[in-house]
Amino acid sequence: MFSCLFCEIFLTAKDIMMKNLSSFFRKTAAVLLVAAMMTTPALSAIPVEYWQYHQPFTDASAALDYKNILHYGALIEEIMLRYPLDTDTGAILGNVYSRSANAYTVLAQYEKAAEMHRKYIPYAEFLGFKDAVIVSTAAARRLDVNTMVYVETADTSVVPDYNALHEPDSGIYFGRVSETSQKNESAALFYFEFLDDKLSDYAWHLDPIAKEGNRAIEICMNMPRENDSLKQVMDPKNDAYIVDTMKYIATLGCPVLLRIGGEMNVWGNLADPELFKQAFIKIVTAAREYAPNAAAVFAPNFASNFYAKVSDYYPGDEYVDWVGVSLYATAYMDAATQRTANDAEKIFYSNGEYANMIAQMAEIVELYGDRKPIMITESGVSHSIVKETDNAKVDLGSFAAKQMEIFYTYVNMVYPQVKCIMYFDTNFGEANEYDFSLSGSPDLEALYNNLTADSVYSTGVGDKAEKAYVKAYDYKGTDALLRLHTYAVLPGLPETTVTYSLDGTVICTTKTMPYTCEIVPANIADGEHSLVVSVSAANGYAKTMEYKLTKAEGAVTIIDPVVEAERAAAAAQAAAEAAAQTTAPQGA
Repeated sequence: MFSCLFCEIFLTAKDIMMKNLSSFFRKTAAVLLVAAMMTTPALSAIPVEYWQYHQPFTDASAALDYKNILHYGALIEEIMLRYPLDTDTGAILGNVYSRSANAYTVLAQYEKAAEMHRKYIPYAEFLGFKDAVIVSTAAARRLDVNTMVYVETADTSVVPDYNALHEPDSGIYFGRVSETSQKNESAALFYFEFLDDKLSDYAWHLDPIAKEGNRAIEICMNMPRENDSLKQVMDPKNDAYIVDTMKYIATLGCPVLLRIGGEMNVWGNLADPELFKQAFIKIVTAAREYAPNAAAVFAPNFASNFYAKVSDYYPGDEYVDWVGVSLYATAYMDAATQRTANDAEKIFYSNGEYANMIAQMAEIVELYGDRKPIMITESGVSHSIVKETDNAKVDLGSFAAKQMEIFYTYVNMVYPQVKCIMYFDTNFGEANEYDFSLSGSPDLEALYNNLTADSVYSTGVGDKAEKAYVKAYDYKGTDALLRLHTYAVLPGLPETTVTYSLDGTVICTTKTMPYTCEIVPANIADGEHSLVVSVSAANGYAKTMEYKLTKAEGAVTIIDPVVEAERAAAAAQAAAEAAAQTTAPQGA
């Protein structure tokens, strides 16, 4: 019943994408994710003052002396930024930023590592290092760990509302593949293959789920021949098949989330962007005429084939109701060999110690989260591998449990744009491949059931969540109990401690996710207070967040002075630009 497209995620993404990446990563293993192969500078054109730091920086780099790499790198940056961009300044600054990114990563200063990658990108573009641009862009997203404090609130109006078809008012629809879907879940996941399957042939399976009346169904229209299937979509002789499919979907009556050509960005027979958009629009047009209960879902994989861009495939807001993404947490770069890979590969593909499905979502939310509800169209954590040689299982249970806990605990906290999550509860039974199935791990299934019992998850279509989350610096409310949580998920998951202090007095210290601290506003005097949240980890990571907490007339307001200043500056700049636009002389 299910497609082998899921296999292809890890076969095409691993085998096809890695053909493009392998030589690049071999060249850059020593310097994380970036091209260290610079053009040879014209020595006479380089500023004289640069040379006093050239050798110390070179020596520090050779000795892996990370503190001096950063020290001398900063001095070189200060000098070189004074000069116009050319091949020489670009090569020197690119080298400084690339090595500084690596140094900050090793020193567990992840936000600064992400900043160095972002600084590096324009120089890599200037120098023509296309591969380095792609990988550093991904690294900047993955390494920016976004440590943040959130407040739990009963005011669910803080959740973004896109007014999209079948979008819940609050909370998250959740479920798994339809064969193992449970009645206490609010959604089910089903796959069929374009032209190979007649959807109505599965009425015996889908109709009973639809008639329950409390579950949405994600129906994935897979393209088994990938780009060639898109050509078949556009062939008029297959129009009747499309219409018949939509007419059957209409009979279901329940909310349907129709994923069309999922993971087009990692196909082996890679989708032509224009053809994909044409095929998507054609199917959506038919759905809107014959299946008004079908919401159109555009759903790439989180990591693209190396030279594919998600945005190139987007059909346009008019034709997309939801944006989805596939997310998987894997322990190794390669299941068959249990290869751990180098940092470049692990960061790009988000596996091993860099596995984090929350971090994988960053690009999709950046691109579409301002205007479309986001759904996790399929996801999974690898809990074991069956070895081909002796049929023995490689147990990855602790890895899987931690990744599942992180994801289901934090996803709606960090990304309130997420309104639906589907779990790929299936094991193809193939040797040397990951097993993601819940049925294959009773402990993992028990954890899944426990995590989704949280009131933020909707157990039926139309249910409303009892709570929501807001970034601490955006909180203003009258909740009788302030429950603060901290998102602090670091590479390798070192032991992490979060300490909360109010007016200089420690009120909570915790080492357990989501690092919760409870404050009773009734016990706080009216006026302004200092709230400080400190994060420290065994690998040396540290971050302190300082807030002003004000209580007045029963309401609590929390602000971050730095964020407020940034917002004020941005507002002033926008106002100035608007004023300049208004007063600018009009052309003839």
